[in-house]
Amino acid sequence: MFSASLTQPRRLTLAFCLLLGSVSTAAQAQFEFPKGIGAFSRGDSSPKVTVEAQFTPAEQDRPALLFVTADIASSFHISAVDQAAGGPLPTTIALAPDSPVRLLSDWQSLKPPKSHIDQEIWTGLELREHFKQVTWVARIEIAPGTDPARLALTGQVEGQACAEVCIPFEQKFTAKLGKGVPLPADFDMNSLAATKVVVEKMLLNPNSAPPEIESTVAEAHLYDLSQVSLVEAEEQSLAYFLLLAFLGGLILNVMPCVLPVIGLKVMSFVQQAGQSRAHAWALNCWYSAGIVAVFLVLATLAVLFQMSWGTQFASAGFNISLIGIVFAMALSLLGMWDIPIPGFVGSNTNIELTEREGPTAAFLKGVLTTLLATPCIGPFMVPALTWALKQPTWMTYSVFTVLGIGMASPYLLIGAFPGLIRFLPRPGAWMETFKKIMGLIMLGTVVWLLTFIDSPLVVPTVAMLVVIVGACWWISQTPITALFSEKLQSWVIGGLIVAIGAMGSYGWLYKQVMLLRYEEKIAAYAEQKIGEQRMQIARNLGGIEDESMLRQMIAELAFKPADNDQPWQRFSLAKLGHLTLGEGHTVLVDFTADWCTSCKALEKFVLKTQVVEEALTQANVITMEADYTKKPEAIEQAIKALGGIGVPLIAIFPGSDPYHPIVFSEGNYTKTDLLEAIAQATGQGGVIETADKASLRQADGEPRR
Repeated sequence: MFSASLTQPRRLTLAFCLLLGSVSTAAQAQFEFPKGIGAFSRGDSSPKVTVEAQFTPAEQDRPALLFVTADIASSFHISAVDQAAGGPLPTTIALAPDSPVRLLSDWQSLKPPKSHIDQEIWTGLELREHFKQVTWVARIEIAPGTDPARLALTGQVEGQACAEVCIPFEQKFTAKLGKGVPLPADFDMNSLAATKVVVEKMLLNPNSAPPEIESTVAEAHLYDLSQVSLVEAEEQSLAYFLLLAFLGGLILNVMPCVLPVIGLKVMSFVQQAGQSRAHAWALNCWYSAGIVAVFLVLATLAVLFQMSWGTQFASAGFNISLIGIVFAMALSLLGMWDIPIPGFVGSNTNIELTEREGPTAAFLKGVLTTLLATPCIGPFMVPALTWALKQPTWMTYSVFTVLGIGMASPYLLIGAFPGLIRFLPRPGAWMETFKKIMGLIMLGTVVWLLTFIDSPLVVPTVAMLVVIVGACWWISQTPITALFSEKLQSWVIGGLIVAIGAMGSYGWLYKQVMLLRYEEKIAAYAEQKIGEQRMQIARNLGGIEDESMLRQMIAELAFKPADNDQPWQRFSLAKLGHLTLGEGHTVLVDFTADWCTSCKALEKFVLKTQVVEEALTQANVITMEADYTKKPEAIEQAIKALGGIGVPLIAIFPGSDPYHPIVFSEGNYTKTDLLEAIAQATGQGGVIETADKASLRQADGEPRR
């Protein structure tokens, strides 16, 4: 028998895989794996660097100082904070954004690092390294009237601990009032002068300008989200928002995110054609239960953690997991292996039992369909979800449940009335071709999902997909008629293959190859840009003769956007405040994300069309883009202050009244809507005349008037 002939090799392979698993601790000594990749992430997890901190208040002969001490494991070293770009990563020390003190100088080590010229990897580069222990000190400012004894300053130290290989570390610290660390006799206190960091700090982070500079820039403004005032919509009933939720869920079925898996449900409908109405109804109920289950999970995340719609796609772990699942399904559709769930993707047509869809397959299809739908947000959803998140918990769950029922309603209807799909052809050879086409579409979905993860993760994820191919092939070698123990053995080995592949892909390949290359390129690019900016500053400083000109230049450096010559500037509250409150410009901000397909569609067909861009230029409206891809906290707070729950969202801040923005949070705005909002915000009624109104309405799908 075929299965018998494979028994001995399988036992040998199982023993080999278990041996690999048993030595995973030794493998971990060579490289650190990302946290949470199965049991193989255990091993020597002791930190290579530990950090503690304390601060001292201002005294007569010296300012307030913050001390951070790092203890480094034996045989390891870390780079200095001033390590030049193009080599190992420098150590960075940062206070929490909400820190109650200001950092007024660069960090200085009390003892200089050991230095040598590298002749092996970074030939000719000076390497500055600390061994065993290093203490850094920086000047801080404690607000007047603050009791130092009550302060607790939080922050973190990041870098790489290197021996034969480099292991990234990230250590948090909490600094409280202490005696400080004795300063060396030759330590130069002038190195902690506040003016040392002024120009570079403002270039890299305008929000961190020290108080000396803020006092010289009286015209500087920071946009205060707490002052935003929105037009209150007319209060509606629960029934109204439940109706919106139902319609929003129904429309999700035709959003582009869902289309790759809709074909799987079409195949299910064809397979149900020869079955009883009761059986078809039951399967569609299971499919609908899978949809609603995901919405209930999303409701729980919204209630407990205030997670916005679609934000799970900001997680690399979620995206990589979904990529693996979709890829494995594509391999099944293309005939490499069979998912052992009856009817999940139309399995082996020679075995009637596996061809017929079961409740588990129907439920999982519903789950997958809903997960892929979450990057999209359709009409009616935003007002319903925005309202729901402000209501008692039971109302929030009610709206999310009805949203799921709305998405499931077409399948429930077809389950109740199978005659609605009588136009579908009968089961036959065409289904095999349809499966292959769907497999190719699923591979296209994998490519689409790969665009959601950071560049250094793409190659390791592709390597992981190759490993998944091997695991699926191995599982497919076990006949469907094999004993349960043999099937279990093949799945255990397949799981071990994937686990070991994950360790290699996201341990060595990601951390030791792709991430270092990426960081080197970014560091080189940043060094080049900062060098160019410094040269320009030096030229400008050479022509300054009086203090007033110096103050003017400082203001420009601190608050003039670095991307001022770009049509879409990067969003920040400092820029927004400077442009609107300080200079009186009207600003349009596009809140978007790479994983938001609705955002990209609206940008292509509405926001960034010629007629809208011409109107923005004519009205002298400055445009900004707020990238929500990685869910940055500042942008999330702005979205919530503007009454949104996620992206897409457009906000127009009038220069004459910046705290009364015009907001489109439903993602269903048209060109005409935008032009009228621009005219309203700028007070230039002629903006709408830049295009023929009738033509615009026709392009927007509205009837001519």
